[in-house]
Amino acid sequence: MKVFSWSGLVFVLSISFIWSCGYWLLLQSGSWQLLQQKNELTQQLDKAQTLLQNWQQGYQLHLAYLETELLEVQQLPAAGVESALVDPLQQLDEQIRRVLWPDPLLAYAVLDSQGRVLRLSSADASTYFSQTNFQSATAATFLPPLVLKDQWILPLQVDQQQQRLVLWFDASQLQQQLQRLMATPLQVTELLLLSKDAELLSSSRFQKSLLPRLGLDNQDPQQALKIYAKRPPENLLRSKQRYQDAGAWPLTSLMNEVARSSSGFIASHYLNYLGRQTLASYRQLPEWQLYLVVERDAAPMLEELASIKMRLLAALTGLSLLLGLAFYLIHRRLRSATVAANAAEVAAAEFTAAQMTEGQFATAEWADPNEHGFDSPVLGTLELALLADQDKQTVTDDIASTEQFVAKPTTVDNKEPQSADLLLTGSRQTESATAESPIAETAGSAQQPAAFPAAAALLQAWLQQPVVDPKLADISRSWLQQVTPAAIGQIWCSDIMLDLTAMLAQRHQVDTKLNYLLEASTDFPEALLVQQQRLLPLVQSLLAQTELRVGNGTLLVRLLLAETNQLRIEIVDQAHSLTDGQWLSVLNPVADDQSATALAYRHIQQQLAELHAHLSARADLAAGNKMVLTVPCEVPLQPVVAAAEPQPGSAMLLCPPGEAQQLYRRLFRQSGLDLLPMDDASQLLQWCESSPQELSKMLIDEDFVQSDAALAGKIAAVVRRYFPDVQVLLVVRQPQQWLSLAQSEQLFLLAKPLTPLVLTRAFHSTSAGIVTGQKAKIWLCQPDPLQYWWIEQQLHNLHYQVQGVTRWPELPGDLQQDYYCLPWTLHEQLASNQALPRFVVWCLGNEQAPSQSQLQESHPLWPMADGGAALSRHLYQITLQHQGSTTR
Repeated sequence: MKVFSWSGLVFVLSISFIWSCGYWLLLQSGSWQLLQQKNELTQQLDKAQTLLQNWQQGYQLHLAYLETELLEVQQLPAAGVESALVDPLQQLDEQIRRVLWPDPLLAYAVLDSQGRVLRLSSADASTYFSQTNFQSATAATFLPPLVLKDQWILPLQVDQQQQRLVLWFDASQLQQQLQRLMATPLQVTELLLLSKDAELLSSSRFQKSLLPRLGLDNQDPQQALKIYAKRPPENLLRSKQRYQDAGAWPLTSLMNEVARSSSGFIASHYLNYLGRQTLASYRQLPEWQLYLVVERDAAPMLEELASIKMRLLAALTGLSLLLGLAFYLIHRRLRSATVAANAAEVAAAEFTAAQMTEGQFATAEWADPNEHGFDSPVLGTLELALLADQDKQTVTDDIASTEQFVAKPTTVDNKEPQSADLLLTGSRQTESATAESPIAETAGSAQQPAAFPAAAALLQAWLQQPVVDPKLADISRSWLQQVTPAAIGQIWCSDIMLDLTAMLAQRHQVDTKLNYLLEASTDFPEALLVQQQRLLPLVQSLLAQTELRVGNGTLLVRLLLAETNQLRIEIVDQAHSLTDGQWLSVLNPVADDQSATALAYRHIQQQLAELHAHLSARADLAAGNKMVLTVPCEVPLQPVVAAAEPQPGSAMLLCPPGEAQQLYRRLFRQSGLDLLPMDDASQLLQWCESSPQELSKMLIDEDFVQSDAALAGKIAAVVRRYFPDVQVLLVVRQPQQWLSLAQSEQLFLLAKPLTPLVLTRAFHSTSAGIVTGQKAKIWLCQPDPLQYWWIEQQLHNLHYQVQGVTRWPELPGDLQQDYYCLPWTLHEQLASNQALPRFVVWCLGNEQAPSQSQLQESHPLWPMADGGAALSRHLYQITLQHQGSTTR
């Protein structure tokens, strides 16, 4: 009974624990669902607010431009007085029509200081004026919108001295952008603009189904709709009843929350103006005195929670049944054992009593089994021990014989020592050649060319020739010894901006669907000390995985430098935003995931560990996602760079709206040019004919002309017809394909991604063609053609312009200003002729290194066996000597 009591108590506690855990899991799942919905709705709200703010800023710029133009218009005459020379209202009309509004202008009205109408542009203006709410925003620029059956109209007003100008615009384009922003799979999300009186001031996505239910389907199309955020008695989308008393319905829970706070999230689902269970996040817009609300249908979340609840209930019921069955079997077995023990005790007691009664006691003696014809017992333990000793002796003998065989000296044919030392088999030969080849030092290429294994095998074949060409074998051997397995961790003095520019330009050659942008902070250093051979392949792997996830669109790569000397590389895309949990599963895949993406990110994790870098990712606040790569680095002394002089004149930018247009605007503002507003090619001719300003620069993005070379040429010809001295810049992905157009139309081709260095060089360039962002020119002299080729590749990878020395012994160029890379064997001859350059890097091959007395401190010595990393540091040293140095 005692065992049963303890087992019953454990059973009750176990059942209670299981059901408590199930209830906790149910609560956690509900909380997690609400937290996820809150994060997503807040993110959608941030995106919508950012879009509206950008739209408002654009209109504020156009209204400011209109106000400036209206200052030139004379004061309107009094009523009944007309001017015989100039009609001010007609002149005002011309000024309004001249502005390039982002949205179609439907109508406008001119009011005096008392609010009396002086002019209406059309009959529609009278209709819009009578329905516009001026009381809520007497001095605001943006008035409450008007919701019509087929239109969404946004009124704006401008106060100019004693006049007021009211304009009505068709906001269908803004409405489409907001609808695309709210488009989410499997969940119906809607963006609303609500007034303090609960009036819906934005077009509902269910407007066609809602109007018949509210009795508004027969209303005049030019009359504004009056729909309020009030709770209907049923779901209006499923109802067939026609309601005429919608104004008597109670307000929704959303309006009660709006009355308490200016922003927030409604955690409990409520019935919205459609009669559906929804979740909402809201925020006040001070510019409009309205509330921006994002509502999402809560039915999928409630169904998922109900499904989770049913699954948890089934699982808990099953666990309870299994636990009850287990405790029943254990109790039954314990009870049977107790009964058997009690029966044995009773039988033993009865047997003892019987023996004592009969008085028969006997002592047991051992009997020899051989006496009865039985065999001797088998001593299994002793026999196993004996067998183990025998096996141990056998193994010891085998080991001894093996040691004698291994220790036996082998006969090696030493007639051809070079061939014997360098024999490699199959893949081992190719791997050795790949690891030791000097071509592996080449930066900027993540994959070796297809012919590389064949070339490496041929190089090994050269090394195996004993007497055919000793010089060729020595040169090849010295080259193969330049790169060791530890060379990948060497520190390079690298210009990260130029390295990533070359990498992104190369990716544009492969995939033209992507649009890469590169931007660095204003204080980003010109050179950093980093492990370039590990950093560039890692960045290329991240870009490749981002391209697979995004497919097409714009990718922004941003360079920053943290205060702790850490390089920060941000990769921002405009694709569908991933949650934190999704990013965690992507960056750290589970062990049993063998997909291509999981394998790629496991390789990226290995690269991060080797580089001691850190990778994180999250959803971007504006739109898309952001990956952040943090890499340790060191900042050397920086060269003194003269501040660029501001460019005079004005510029025009023809680029589709987006990240690229914003980046180009920042680059133009940094250069000092005045940027003229022009985003529509259809209005270009009209602007050129009527613009009083002079145009000095024009930048055309390839995406603006949709990769149409003929259209780009026509635009350049039209602009030059009115502005003959304009410089036309064309930003393209593949400049070689546009070279013929550039030569015929005198265009300056800039390869994507566009950087401030390339843009500045384009401004100062006088000859049309491709504008590059390479570093200074360096004169290279090397008598050996193979070594010349290898050094030339190293200099190209460091972004220098290589110019060969064709005449000897006279060095070309300016010995006091130009850079030189010369072999050490020519040092004595140049010194005797007093023709030593001021900025030179001496190359040292297999010859003996010079003494310190022979080498000047200002002339670095580069043993070619040190590879390209040492060369990058030496070249940066002479750059500091040439330009001067400063601390960051």
